[in-house]
Amino acid sequence: MKQRVNLKKIGGRIKQLRLPQTQTEFAQLIGCDQGYVSQVERGSTKPSLWFLNRLVQITKCSLDWIVYGKGKKSVRRNVKTNRQRRPPRSGRGKRGRRR
Repeated sequence: MKQRVNLKKIGGRIKQLRLPQTQTEFAQLIGCDQGYVSQVERGSTKPSLWFLNRLVQITKCSLDWIVYGKGKKSVRRNVKTNRQRRPPRSGRGKRGRRR
């Protein structure tokens, strides 16, 4: 049987995971725009699989809890420590060759 999802409830649970951070801080941590976080929290757009995967990685929260409200929430309190960083640039030009 296919379960229906309620985008506003998903948005509310994502907001619970985000607080006390601002949408801007949370968006930077995830790697998306603040406007996208706002749209997802309001339930006006579906969260992408990439967004949900990133959210699970950062918060250590169950995907079932985010989408259906079932299972364990298990949120790690200090989500800023889980930030994935980009590798440092090589210092070379746009095309990757030395000048």
